[in-house]
Amino acid sequence: LLMSFSTLRGKFAMEQLGFEMESLDNASINDFALESNSKLEDRRGASISDDGTNHPLITLHAVRAQEVFRHMSMNQDGRSRVDDSLEASLREDARSDLLIQLGLHAAEDAEFDPGALLGATSLLHRFAGMSGRKLVEKGLILLGQTQGFDGSWKTRILTGARRLVYVPSLELSVGIASLVLNDLAEGSVRLAEIAEPILLKSLDFLEAGYLENSGDPNGPIAGWANDQARQPDVVESWSTGLAVQLLMLTRRISRRIDQHGILKKYRVSSGGRSSSESLRWMDMAGPIPHARSASAEMARADKILEKISDPTEDAAVHSALRTKVVHPSLGDTFNRPQDVSSFMIYGPPGTRKSSMVKSVASALDWPLVTLAPPDFLHDGLAELERRAEEIFRDLLRLRRVVVFFDECEELFRRRTIVN
Repeated sequence: LLMSFSTLRGKFAMEQLGFEMESLDNASINDFALESNSKLEDRRGASISDDGTNHPLITLHAVRAQEVFRHMSMNQDGRSRVDDSLEASLREDARSDLLIQLGLHAAEDAEFDPGALLGATSLLHRFAGMSGRKLVEKGLILLGQTQGFDGSWKTRILTGARRLVYVPSLELSVGIASLVLNDLAEGSVRLAEIAEPILLKSLDFLEAGYLENSGDPNGPIAGWANDQARQPDVVESWSTGLAVQLLMLTRRISRRIDQHGILKKYRVSSGGRSSSESLRWMDMAGPIPHARSASAEMARADKILEKISDPTEDAAVHSALRTKVVHPSLGDTFNRPQDVSSFMIYGPPGTRKSSMVKSVASALDWPLVTLAPPDFLHDGLAELERRAEEIFRDLLRLRRVVVFFDECEELFRRRTIVN
């Protein structure tokens, strides 16, 4: 419910959380975020019931929801991260929980829990930075070693106050994919390399576990079931949702790896959003950019665009960039602007043309790829055409980037055709 509310903000989720629809505003979202932050801090984590034992995987879900809430409301401290005191305890407990799971596995103890290992590994990756890097890699490697030949895990049952939660293997696969995507967003491919065989096994498991129930009186039903509590001819909506998530995440990972390799070949600068302002759970920043509404993103972008030096009457350049390029891009996550997706800038040196392009990249929060004549002439004039074809082939594989052709007018002159 927390996750659905944080992304969809739907009426059902709001009512289930005890809010009236008229209270759907930043202030009430922020109040809820502060309240849940206090609960997490008091308990030093989360469990499936008030009297249950904290579990790293449940804590991970609670932290994700908490940070999405904070990001949506953009409270006064201007950051999505949990409070410093909670962050410190989460980091300490995640390190301890991860070491416990490493020890339990080494001792061949039956209490070893892959779900707890995943939760601790993901939380440590979120809050420990480079200081926890080696442990995070160890945790992911162990998740691969404990994965069965069929792509599943023997997960433990979570208990508390008449409640039992059977953690499906698909949830672990989705959690690993999310961890890899977060790591790729930080510019590293190391976890993706470790996780590649794990995710390939998970996809095999997905293919083998597909069910079609043709005996249902309401018509045929197709999907997946929880492998830890499977019943004959039963298809579950939750497990099916996890399966679809896994397919979407692995596709995004593949695209990210491809884009990461291409960007390494060129001069790239970041979009400029501060780390405290960014939502770090990248699987939540897909269909709804940065988990906030398009209008909130446009308002943030407008503040950046207002700083552009515009010599035209009525700030025509600023207005065109806002309405033709930036707003359409932020309003549609999947498609490029229909009217304008490129523009030509001209003017004498010193008129801040390059600064304007950087402001557009910052407003969109996209990487800025800068190409100049040396990029095209890298292999000599004789290889110009081949090199240009290679560059544009790379550019067509990129997504959500700003490309700046700097001082390239001589290369792009229109050729005169002589009969």
